[in-house]
This record gives sequence, C-alpha cells and structure tokens, in this order.
Amino acid sequence: MSRIGEKWSASLSFLIVAGGSGRRMGRALPKQYLEVHGVPILIHTLRNISQLFDQMPEMVLVVPKGDVDFVTNMIEEWGLDHLEIKICTGGSTRYESVWNGLKECNRELVAVHDAVRPFVTAAMMERLLGALEEGRRAVVPTIPSVDSIRLVSDEGSNAPFPRERVQLVQTPQCFSTEVLKEGYLKFISSPMEHCTDEASIVTEMLSESPHLVAGDERNIKITTPKDLILAEFFAQQV
Repeated sequence: MSRIGEKWSASLSFLIVAGGSGRRMGRALPKQYLEVHGVPILIHTLRNISQLFDQMPEMVLVVPKGDVDFVTNMIEEWGLDHLEIKICTGGSTRYESVWNGLKECNRELVAVHDAVRPFVTAAMMERLLGALEEGRRAVVPTIPSVDSIRLVSDEGSNAPFPRERVQLVQTPQCFSTEVLKEGYLKFISSPMEHCTDEASIVTEMLSESPHLVAGDERNIKITTPKDLILAEFFAQQV
C-alpha cells in the first residue's frame, strides 16, 4: 500500500467523529462498535487511517459521553494505543460533537471523518490534500449519483432533476482549521437545520463553496444492515 508523505504529519489534524447511535441499524449497540469481519468498525477505521500515512498526523476521536473508558480499552485491546489518539466526548448533535473535537485540533489543516467509513484510500486522501496544497480552504470528496433524481416540493409535487448535476458527499472533508472554526462559531450562534455536515456550514456561514474532488465508491458509510453486508465483503478483499 502506498502511503502519504510525512510532510502532512506536522500540519494535519484528523478528527474522527464516532458519536452515532444504533437507531437506523436497528441495534442497541452504537454502530461504530459493531463488528465487521470480526473487528469493531471503529478499529477498522482507526487502523486504516494509521496505514495511510508515513507518519501520523494529530488524531482526535469524538465518542459519546460515558464511552471514553470503553473506547480507550478497545483501542488498547486492539493494539492501537501507540497512535496517541486524543479522545473527547461529543454532544447531542453532530455539530456539537464536531465542535468539541475541533477545539482539540491544533494543526493548520483538519480532516473531519465519520468513524463508520472504514475504507478511505490513500489515493482519495492524496486528492484531498493535494487540493489543500494548491490553496483550497475547503475540499470535499463526492461521487456521482447513479440513480434518477426527483425533486419534491413543499406541497408534495415532484419533478425530475438531472442526475449529472447531483454529487453525493463523503468524508473526510478537509479544511483550513481556521476557516472551519470560523464557520462553526457563526453556526453555533445561529444554527440552521439544513446544515448537516461541515461543508454545508462553511457554505452557509462563510459563503464559501467547497472544492469537490473524486471520492470512492468503496468509501461507504455503514448505517444500515445492508451496509454491514457490503462492508463484510470489502473487508474480506483487504
């Protein structure tokens, strides 16, 4: 596996958000702790990220309140305690969890990633970091929609929409740390429900459109039982 050069280790914080529940998965156990191919999803994600870099960037992990000891023990059990991960607790919403983690990030750049996306590739990460190196302040991986699209109005009517104009957003989303913190400070004082990720917060609060780079179809977010089946398949190919 090719690795990302050590020049990024001193300038990048990798913020991993593991604050999810098991609601959509239909499980009592939060989805980040479910096992894929005999290994907890969170461990897959941490292990995969550690294998992307020659030297590790700063790593910050956000977990649900009350889970710090549980996650610390899990990381030690799976032999990843050498990664020196900062663990902090999340809030009741995604943006509160990301903000808690963001306050622990001390590097010039930050990559915000879902803990339940365990299959990030070095090639995709290089595309994201390359765009930051070119001076972009907000970079987001996306994949095209393969399904037909219909837009539904508030009244319930619907109409077709060209799918070539739709991109599906993935993580990690990468930013200048200063820019993302500025966007979050404005968002906290005036939150908007339609801002569901970091890119939408930066767009809405700072009027800055993120640069899009190609994501990866394997970079799935494990949120439903069928995602677990696909993740099992991917994990067996590694």
